[in-house]
Amino acid sequence: MSLTERLRLATLILNELSQPNLAVVEPSDTWTEEDCLDFTTFSLQYAATIFHSDPDILGGSPVFIATRVPIETLLDYLEAGDSIDEFFDHFASVSGDRAISVLAMIRSPHNNI
Repeated sequence: MSLTERLRLATLILNELSQPNLAVVEPSDTWTEEDCLDFTTFSLQYAATIFHSDPDILGGSPVFIATRVPIETLLDYLEAGDSIDEFFDHFASVSGDRAISVLAMIRSPHNNI
């Protein structure tokens, strides 16, 4: 399964786990081009505090900051039906805030996934 397919699956899982009809952004909100650029800039800056990709670390696979744990590993756990707590039990170096932030980014209605 490709990374894009895994991210889509994680989004579906998160949608099932979250409260129905809970929206971060109202569908009626109108986003200007400037709003979209601001959001993208903020998202990229925020993402850089959570994960990074370095060719010298696991061949450039995106990993959680200050770890060698690939983002893909979190998605593998969720895809397999494991709980996020089980992921944390096996990868204590990943902070809960960072893992939840990655999942929230995946779930964002404004991502391109």
